[in-house]
Amino acid sequence: AIHIADPIVIDGIVDESAWGQAQVGRDFYQTDPQNGAPASEETEFRILYDADQVYVAVSAYQQDPIIISELKREFSATDGDLIVLFFDTFDDDRNGFAFSTNPGSAMRDQQISSGAVNENWDGIYEVAARVHDWGWSAEFAIPFKTLRFDDTKREQTWGFNIQRILRHRNEWVQWSPAPRPFRI
Repeated sequence: AIHIADPIVIDGIVDESAWGQAQVGRDFYQTDPQNGAPASEETEFRILYDADQVYVAVSAYQQDPIIISELKREFSATDGDLIVLFFDTFDDDRNGFAFSTNPGSAMRDQQISSGAVNENWDGIYEVAARVHDWGWSAEFAIPFKTLRFDDTKREQTWGFNIQRILRHRNEWVQWSPAPRPFRI
């Protein structure tokens, strides 16, 4: 993650010059239908942060029709196209936070504690997505005060993963693949 001085405008368009400074994550792998196979469509992400929040931009290239099932908060995650960010802020593989959106900018979030998922948790964050002729993109701004982590440490090591569902293909992909039964 790259530290920046000026905040990012969360509008779903990955066009601020700061995004160009960030390393690009790519090379996603399928969980379903072909566990371990490369993703059929390209996904890229970038991570930035400032004094108050962490920013994540995702570009989801897609030739198939884009499916938006719902626009409400806590939408049904598996009925349409989806991006999920997972933060393991203690890097312990047991606790963390998940922030999701679809191409319609709907919001869904979860807190994970000792491996148990709390779907009733509502974190404060901002997200916007935008549909393009090449697919769709999303920008997230997650305040540090929304996340629990050891803020006594100057340097932080967090676990991080991204999951994407390409609903038209019934394909689930992850940046760092996990065995099929775990999904995260």
